[in-house]
Amino acid sequence: MANDLTVIDQIEKFEKQIANKSTVPLTGSILIRKSEIQEILETIKEHLPSEFQQCRQLISDVESLKSRTEAVVTKELETANRTARETVEEARAQAEEMLMIAEKKSAELVSTHSVTQRAKQQAQTMLSTAERESRAIMEGAHTHSVRSIKSALADIERLKIAMQQILRQIDEDEDRRRTGRN
Repeated sequence: MANDLTVIDQIEKFEKQIANKSTVPLTGSILIRKSEIQEILETIKEHLPSEFQQCRQLISDVESLKSRTEAVVTKELETANRTARETVEEARAQAEEMLMIAEKKSAELVSTHSVTQRAKQQAQTMLSTAERESRAIMEGAHTHSVRSIKSALADIERLKIAMQQILRQIDEDEDRRRTGRN
């Protein structure tokens, strides 16, 4: 609290100096030595409550967390997309290979129409299954990324609320100090 009084005292001292200065004719301006202003401002800075520095640190921490979160989310999205693409390509290659095998087998068994139909159906079923599995993998990767983003945003929101509480406390302390002084 002694620090707060020093800051207020310095501000009041500065106000008195301004009020007591003579004005420059025809301008309404006053002359104040630069060194006077610098001295008062330095004293005020030295005696600011520690909460101001804590708020600055909190803001810096939130920005850092936000940057790190964005980097992690971006990396996870890239990984999920890459994995999904690789899975789709692998599934497509397997499906094409299976289809080729099925076509070869059906060509060999062309004499029996039902065998040919069964092979084509089986190849189509395999292709559909591969496509379904690749879609499920892509959806899973997307869902995981969305959860990660939501979690990061919740962390940022909690930090924001904590900063707001600290700022409210500073305002309340300042109001109590002013009320007690007047």
